This record gives sequence, C-alpha cells and structure tokens, in this order.
Amino acid sequence: MAEQNVSDIKKKASETKDKAAEHARAAGSDLSDDLAVLKRQIEELSASLAEIAKDRAEAGRKQAAAAARDGYDKAADTAGAAYAEAERFAARRPAEALGLAAGFGLLVGLLLTRR
Repeated sequence: MAEQNVSDIKKKASETKDKAAEHARAAGSDLSDDLAVLKRQIEELSASLAEIAKDRAEAGRKQAAAAARDGYDKAADTAGAAYAEAERFAARRPAEALGLAAGFGLLVGLLLTRR
C-alpha cells in the first residue's frame, strides 16, 4: 500500500510537472505573440508621430513664410510712404531739404571718421 501511495504521488507529480510545462509553453507563446503585437504597434505609432511632426513642421514653415511675406509687404509700404513724403517735403521746401541732407551727411561723415 505504501508503494502504491508512492507510485500515485510520483504519477501525480509527473502529471503536474507536464501540465506546468504545457502552461509555461502556452504562456511563453502568448508572451511572444503579445510582444510581436506590441512591436508592431510601436512601429505604427512611430510612423504616425513622424507624419504628425512632418505635417506640423510644414504648417509652421508655411506660417513663417506668410508672416515674413506680410512683414516684408508692410515694410515696403512704410518705406514707400516715407519716400513719397520725403519727395513731397523736398518739392515744397527744397532749401530745408537740402540743409537736412547736408546736415545728415556731415553727421554720418563725423561718425565714420571717429572709428
């Protein structure tokens, strides 16, 4: 009877060991599948993030180009208006315009010779 119990215990232990090995193989297989899915999802996410970054960079570039164009246009308009006003002033008061130009030239000359 004791030998029967020992034999039963060994048989149960062997069955338990086989079941544990089977479960471990199944868990390992499931883990490998999960890791493969996770790897694929990370690759898809990386590709999506790269596309989003590319789109945002392009939008930023376009916005910066538009702002630069607007700034240039405003500066050109302001410079044109200032030039037109200077021409009108010179036409109305030629002596004063000549005096201002000479004074400005003298000032620039003095500043440049002090270097």
